[in-house]
Amino acid sequence: MRPSRSASLLLLTGICAAGPACHSTPPNQARGPAAFPPAGGLVFTGRRPDGGEIALSDRTKWAIQPAGASATLHWQPGEPLQMGASGEPLWPAAITSLASGATAYARPAGHY
Repeated sequence: MRPSRSASLLLLTGICAAGPACHSTPPNQARGPAAFPPAGGLVFTGRRPDGGEIALSDRTKWAIQPAGASATLHWQPGEPLQMGASGEPLWPAAITSLASGATAYARPAGHY
């Protein structure tokens, strides 16, 4: 015998109410240093799997110097970043995670 649609809905609602995945974090509860980026600052939004290119909250993409790609593999979406000059002509930008302190040299790779 097939359960009625309302019984299935009631069961699903009960499971969601009991499970932690159905509850959101209250907005006033801090979730770590990346939860609240600095006002007007950049935030890490994603990367290629090899860490060779990253995307930032200002919708820019950056090619990462191969020697620094491993640093970006530990960055998490939402992590605040600081942009500075590297002093290197081929990789003019130094992008630093404010959460971990890791820096990667980069150059512009377009927009998304």
